[in-house]
Amino acid sequence: MKKISKWVFSVALVSNLSIGAVSCSTPDINNEINNNTNENTKSKTIVVYFSWSNGTENMANYIANKLGVKTFKIERELPYSSNYSELSEDAKNEAVNNLRPKMKEYPDYINNYEYILLGFPIWWHVAPMIIGSFLEHYNLDNKHIFPFIRSSAYLSEHLNRALNYLKDNSSKDAIIEKEVYSSSRNDVDKWLVNTYLDKLKTTE
Repeated sequence: MKKISKWVFSVALVSNLSIGAVSCSTPDINNEINNNTNENTKSKTIVVYFSWSNGTENMANYIANKLGVKTFKIERELPYSSNYSELSEDAKNEAVNNLRPKMKEYPDYINNYEYILLGFPIWWHVAPMIIGSFLEHYNLDNKHIFPFIRSSAYLSEHLNRALNYLKDNSSKDAIIEKEVYSSSRNDVDKWLVNTYLDKLKTTE
């Protein structure tokens, strides 16, 4: 089991090193966004993400550029090692012990946003524990959280654990919206239209 777990974590990290193997954007995504967003909705939306090896960061920047919104990168106060073996043991220890590593910063402006597109990779079969640090720090009641999650194996049980982790560690009345579990920009585009933009139509 340990070997399998380590293999899944390893492949997940390698997968997140690049976003090169993604599909092209749907042709009309920009029109959809322009027709359904404005300066008001943009001011209420932020892309928050955790990324160790740039894969999730690249996707976060892609989404932010599409929507014309700001980003916030979650970072640990004590940076994670760039050495894979050390990182793997560190991440495993955090997951096994359900730790909440201290973030580098906790900006107050996060409280000003109503729509949070939250990105992270799967680490040790679940969300990285620093995602819990973020969720527990802020009062996210009545905030809409749109998860975009990257992995390599893309196993449904890992997704379910990650989603349960979000629900268990968010404010009671936080609204966890439909996720996208993919490295494909085409899938992300569809998710933005069918989930994020759809929500704007009903709440704005």
